[in-house]
Amino acid sequence: MRLNHTQVDCFISKKLDLAEGPVFLYDESDFVRFVYKREDSIVLKGLQRFAYFCMFPQMDFGTFAAGRISKRYTKNTNIPAVDCGVNGCIKSEKKNTCGGNAMEEERKIQREPVAVAGNHNHQKKIAVINDLSGFGRCSLAVSMPIISAMRVQCCPVPTSIFSNHTGFESFFFEDYTPKLPAYLAEWKKLGLKFDGICSGFLGSEEQIALVENFVKEFRRPETVVLIDPVMGDNGKTYATYTDAMCRRMKDLAARADILTPNLTEACILTEIPYREKWKIAELEELSQALGALGPEKIVITGIPQGSFVANFCYEKGEETHLLRTHRVGTSRSGTGDVFAAILAADAVNGVEFRTSVRKASCFIKKCIQSSIDMEIPLTDGVCFEEHLGELTG
Repeated sequence: MRLNHTQVDCFISKKLDLAEGPVFLYDESDFVRFVYKREDSIVLKGLQRFAYFCMFPQMDFGTFAAGRISKRYTKNTNIPAVDCGVNGCIKSEKKNTCGGNAMEEERKIQREPVAVAGNHNHQKKIAVINDLSGFGRCSLAVSMPIISAMRVQCCPVPTSIFSNHTGFESFFFEDYTPKLPAYLAEWKKLGLKFDGICSGFLGSEEQIALVENFVKEFRRPETVVLIDPVMGDNGKTYATYTDAMCRRMKDLAARADILTPNLTEACILTEIPYREKWKIAELEELSQALGALGPEKIVITGIPQGSFVANFCYEKGEETHLLRTHRVGTSRSGTGDVFAAILAADAVNGVEFRTSVRKASCFIKKCIQSSIDMEIPLTDGVCFEEHLGELTG
């Protein structure tokens, strides 16, 4: 049967009985369609161009226009809305009025603008530069789910690939640094813009330089840069860290908006001798020395204070704060990555710095306690999955 557009509309408006099967139609442009009945609705569907029409009882079908299938759904129905590409999306809203012996349904057509090609930068994004460990809950394996749970897209930049982290007796390892220029070149082609940039453990001078270049190329005025200067603990640098790497890390720290060193790393960056016990005034001096490098916000993490562990918060021009929580268990892998991920996502979401530090500390405490309760080995990190939903609010 070959019909023009008007005849097609008339055909549907008469609500022909299609119980015996679909009827194929051809319009004047040889646009193949078929009509079939579904429950109380009659549907006209284009086999080409993916046009999709829905006709409800008491509805003027002529108000619809051809378009592509949309993933959106009309209110109060399970039928896809009509997506009309550049001009917009048509969706239905139900309005009931009483009249005579029956309920009449009226549906009002509304249009919404639709971006056909889409935009990669409509959602908040954080680029996280760190290694990827398949097992052990640290680095990118921690950052990605936590940042995502906080409603920010996490875009990983893997510096190295590990089967499991180096705290285990053996592991597979591949340095991904040589591949990263090509990796990041594709992001430039896409025109990606980041609301946040976060870096964790960096295993070579080349990787530190890579992060510096990444910040130069992708940073915008509104981009928040968080640097976690992972270099050592308990007063000593890690065996893999050379003096040259420490100097390069100091240069990188100067580019940070937020810096999250532990006591050891704070001392390395400022060249202040390490000691285990610190007075508040001494912590303020240490923070000011770090702030002189460039960062506006600093949190010195993991300060031991008897049965408590403290974080010292510093913001330029603001009062400093020592935030304490009761110590639970012993040190576990990945807790620093959890901490940095929460701070980065909160910063992008506009959460006040001190509030974010307190949130991260309390979250880690809960995760450590759950890991103890579940008898999780120290090498396996913290089972943050048990509490991940608490970060979505």
